[in-house]
Amino acid sequence: MANKKQVNNSNKKNTPALSGHNIYKDKHGQTIYFNKRTRVGYVVPEKDFSKFQILQMRYILALVIAVLLYSMTNISYWLTGIVLVAVAIGMEVTLRVKVLPSYTQYQNFEPEKGESQLDLMVKEGRNKLLLRTCLLLLLSILLIVNLFTMDEEPTIILIILSVILSIASLVYAGVQIRGIIYIQKHK
Repeated sequence: MANKKQVNNSNKKNTPALSGHNIYKDKHGQTIYFNKRTRVGYVVPEKDFSKFQILQMRYILALVIAVLLYSMTNISYWLTGIVLVAVAIGMEVTLRVKVLPSYTQYQNFEPEKGESQLDLMVKEGRNKLLLRTCLLLLLSILLIVNLFTMDEEPTIILIILSVILSIASLVYAGVQIRGIIYIQKHK
């Protein structure tokens, strides 16, 4: 029985925390997704945090899927664009029609101050931030190296998308470094 409690406690530690736009905590400590347009707050259960994080990044994921599809196959630009739009719409519909209605809703929710990304990084700890920083820097480098090592001449679209994703990885790595510096200063 004691082992079971230990397993459950370790699972809670590994549960990712949600942060970002429109994510708040209510007075009961529940994580709330706030829809500003409808003024409705949705209680996001802990078991759905991972799924919700993926849906929060739906447009970035749609772009990554389109870039991978374009770079790994010989489909045209317009077909890649159709896939991009279809994936983004599919994830948006999943969020708005399937996921959010299944959550507890607070009508006319008034959000309080949410947890900042920096607060959540401090909770994650220095080692996780260092690992994430290294992986993001490696991704940024590999995206550019890939352009020079391709068998065929890369298209202008692939070059632009690779550079944009590389810069985004560098920016996000910088955010992680900011978290590491903050942890070091406030130790």
